[in-house]
Amino acid sequence: MDIIFNTAHGQLQIDAPIKSLTLAELCDLNNLPYQSINFYGVNNDEVLSILKGIKTRSIEEHQKNGALKIILQPNRNINFSKIIKKDVVIKNIDNDFSNSYTFQSSKFEKLVDVEFNPSKCFEYIYESVDVFLETINIDDRKIIVGISGGGDSNTLLKALINNKSIKKSQLIAVMCTGLDVWDTAIERARHICDEADIDLILVGGQEICKIIGKNKSENWEEAFFEVFEDSDIDALGTLIVRKVLQAYVKKFDAQAMVTGLNLEDLLAESLFQVTKNKLPLPFPIRTIDDIPLWFPLWEVPKKILDGCYPKFSLENYEQRNPDKLINRALPYYFSQMMASIIPGYEFDLLNGFKNISEKNKDPFFYDEDLGFSVTEPLSEELKGKWKYYIIC
Repeated sequence: MDIIFNTAHGQLQIDAPIKSLTLAELCDLNNLPYQSINFYGVNNDEVLSILKGIKTRSIEEHQKNGALKIILQPNRNINFSKIIKKDVVIKNIDNDFSNSYTFQSSKFEKLVDVEFNPSKCFEYIYESVDVFLETINIDDRKIIVGISGGGDSNTLLKALINNKSIKKSQLIAVMCTGLDVWDTAIERARHICDEADIDLILVGGQEICKIIGKNKSENWEEAFFEVFEDSDIDALGTLIVRKVLQAYVKKFDAQAMVTGLNLEDLLAESLFQVTKNKLPLPFPIRTIDDIPLWFPLWEVPKKILDGCYPKFSLENYEQRNPDKLINRALPYYFSQMMASIIPGYEFDLLNGFKNISEKNKDPFFYDEDLGFSVTEPLSEELKGKWKYYIIC
């Protein structure tokens, strides 16, 4: 059976190795946008008919129903052969392989699958962080670095220490504890800080509750879910990390706080902002309550960060809690799929969002009722829930 992808730039033969595939699955297999393709069947008499059930009927079923040839007709005159049918060049690493990432060549002519070992991952990260730090006037004050024991922050200390404009003595590593998902990462964080010869400050539940203004520190995680039953701990965790780092910036009169947000994090966040009809939040530097927040890893893909400590990364993912907030998951999924379907375009889109984010001059405002800054007004219902959580 012939399956023809009929483009304005010529016909492409599509292979269907498994006849039990549906047409939608066949498109997925070939990185074709089935939502923008019309499907036709041609029978023995050369009669054309529109095929239905592209997600439910197999290619074999269409064939049994008389389709001797299937035509996939895209509804745009895109040069698909330049986008999806490309040679892949493998840049091999001979020893200590830890991960790989696919890039576009400079003229989008081919894909380059680059294999990394841990040292090559660090080299890539060092170069990216150095480029970021060149944009900052760094003084002698302390720098507060958020540590989590995850793949991002595991690389952050080494990358900062590697930069000539930062002294090791300036760096203060701070880690929030008191949640199961955080506490399981303490040993990894300690290993990373010991390796970097930097002390790790562990901030426990009592201190965290004092910083966020919660009256009782007993079972503060359980109390959150009693009030916000349909939320994820990440919603509370993100706020806590920000508030704790801000508190330590003030405590040490530091010049900035630093976290390990990576390419996918900021791409997903920007997509989420745009879907809410808002400008992306400023990055790779943003100011919250007059305190600069730096994202030195903003252009580094997660896979390359994971490649620095592959075993630690696996441990980290195995200990994660399942998410419940689909609105948070969707932009992450979109950013991951983009890098998989059209490698290289994630960098272009992220840089576009970065330029747009510079127009977002006043993204935060301090809410007196809540006691912290937010990006948009909250409903009285949500404010009431937060106030109840704080006092219980």
